[in-house]
Amino acid sequence: ELTTVAVPGITAGRILAHVPRGRAFDVVVVEAGTNDAGRTGVQGFEADYAALPDAPRAQSRDAVLVCLGAWGRPAAVGDYDDAVASQCRRQDGTFRPLGQLYEDNRWEGGVMPDGRKVDDSHPNDAGHALIAGLVLDALRSS
Repeated sequence: ELTTVAVPGITAGRILAHVPRGRAFDVVVVEAGTNDAGRTGVQGFEADYAALPDAPRAQSRDAVLVCLGAWGRPAAVGDYDDAVASQCRRQDGTFRPLGQLYEDNRWEGGVMPDGRKVDDSHPNDAGHALIAGLVLDALRSS
């Protein structure tokens, strides 16, 4: 069974309310920080983020935890990634940064190949495939 918690534009401090309670998880993948970068101070973000891996860990101590860094330019998200990596390690998780993928793997020009309008910050198809590869690599190494 797959459980996805995705809320457009949500920050780390608000997403915890959406995490299901009373459930066991085999694998937990957390990606937060993208919407916090530039909006939430790094110290506040780290405090908010700390609860994200804690919640599923409390329900599923043996779950494999993969934490993804923020999606954005490395210079803009680096401090947020440091906070994610620190909190992930605290819960025996595996951290994978995404920033190095950002520049060449996002929609540009505001139009997808099929003509639909899109912003220029979300991952394109190649970006999603590379992110999936990072998650699979983390799962294989855990």
